[in-house]
Order: sequence, then C-alpha cells, then structure tokens
Amino acid sequence: MPEATLDNDVEKADPGALRCPAARLELPPPAAGLPPLVGLLAADGALLRLGFGADPAQRARAFGALPGAEALPLASEGAHAAVAASLIRASSAPLCAVPPPEAAVDLALGGLRLRAGGTAFQRAVWAQLAVLPPGQVSTYGALCVALGRGAGSARAVGAAVGQNPLAPLLPCHRVRGADGGLHGFAYGLEVKAALLRWEGGPAAGIGDQLGLWPARR
Repeated sequence: MPEATLDNDVEKADPGALRCPAARLELPPPAAGLPPLVGLLAADGALLRLGFGADPAQRARAFGALPGAEALPLASEGAHAAVAASLIRASSAPLCAVPPPEAAVDLALGGLRLRAGGTAFQRAVWAQLAVLPPGQVSTYGALCVALGRGAGSARAVGAAVGQNPLAPLLPCHRVRGADGGLHGFAYGLEVKAALLRWEGGPAAGIGDQLGLWPARR
C-alpha cells in the first residue's frame, strides 16, 4: 500500500493563499437516499472542504460558513475539472497510510490531496477516522484509546469528530456512541443512518464509490 504523501511546500508557502478556496464543487448524490455533495478547492487543487448540500443549512456547514463560497466558480467549469472528476469516478487506488497527525498538512488519499487544516488534536482524531473501513463502526471511547487518552477525553474527541471538514471522506459517520446509538452528525441523523445502511449492505460504501478505500471482499 503506498504511503500518504505530504506536500512540504505547504509549510513554506503563504498559508492564507493555500487555504483560500478558488472553486466550488457541486456533485450529484453518491447514492439514492443521500443528498448531493458540495465542496471547496484551493487554487492548487487541494480539497479544503466536502460535505452534503441538500439545503442552505447543510451547504453552510459544508462550506464552513465562508462568505462568498456560493459565488465561487464551479470546478467543473474551470481548471479544477480533473479534481472534480476524480471525486465521482471509480478508482482502484487504495486508502493510503495516514502520516503522523502532528506532521500532517496535506494527506493523499486515492490520488486526492486533502487539506483539512485544524489543530494538532483535531488532525489526530481525523487521522483515526481515515482508517475506519466501510461497513465497520467505532465508538468515541475507542477513538480515545487509539489516541492514548482516557475516557474523560470522549467529549473533546466527539467535538473534533463533529468539526471534520471533509465528511464523508474522513468518515465521521462511522462513529457511534458506546450504547450503539447514532448520536450527533452535522448533516442529520437521517443522513448518517442512510450512509451506514448503504455501507452495510451489498452496495459499495461511499468510500468505495469515490475510490478511496480498499475493495471489500
């Protein structure tokens, strides 16, 4: 399995320019019963944000409430068409190993460059999300253990999960409560339940559809 790659130039370049969106993604629903996907791309093609966009509230969440996001040019109409296309076509590229979160700036998954930003703690939590395979779920307590933290950190871990800017590529929908309940999800429990049902059934999960996860056997 190839290693994830870090873009070391990110550390040297202007952070504001690298994190400033240059184009807007508008993608069809990945499956019946799921909302369409929307996202933001940086000028160098890195994916800054991705989420669901069925209504204004969801779109605002997906875009990080960024002023002017709705007025950005569509990626499919500009220089970022290849990045948009890579999100909606099937690919054989496996999920790459996630680098140490304290060093993570850009992650490379399935040929896509993800620039999530966030604090070191948030990136550590998101790195744990990235290795959850489709069809499986984890709990907030299990994430605490994986991070080497006690159960008392569950609330902080849950907050970081909820601030994930790249749902569903970093699959926060695969985290449930210790009681098995769905609990929170930024795009609504109905969407979370639909994602889990889809991934648990005969159809491919969203990560498989986007070419970001190993094929299930």
